[in-house]
Amino acid sequence: MDGKGGKCAVRGTGACALREARQLAAIEAALGKRPMTVAELAPVIGVSPDTVRSRLRTLVACGRPVRVVDWRVLPTAMVRVWGIGAGRAVPRPARPPRSGEAGRNRPDGEAGVFVGDRPVCFRREGLDDWLFRIRGLR
Repeated sequence: MDGKGGKCAVRGTGACALREARQLAAIEAALGKRPMTVAELAPVIGVSPDTVRSRLRTLVACGRPVRVVDWRVLPTAMVRVWGIGAGRAVPRPARPPRSGEAGRNRPDGEAGVFVGDRPVCFRREGLDDWLFRIRGLR
């Protein structure tokens, strides 16, 4: 254990400890060839994405030269691209604004749900009336 409470070395000589050590080495070797996301690393190493995330946390806690070298901005998520290198991780970029986004962050200051430039009108249904009565919002 290091001073920060993280795992720095694989403890023990059992099958699980040896498997973890092999996975850590395989991740470093794969990232040494080219930067990859967790989803790209998982099939290369032969483990689940959750295991890859756990092993990356271990490598970072140990002070290994594994870091975020880039970000991929997708329509619904921002994905870390991991690589080998010294220095600090690349900070998370600001999410680009989406056109037609609803809510308080609209540039024109209007609230509500919009499709294109038109507001969407909602019709109260029977279940809505029931929920309003239960919550005392009527």
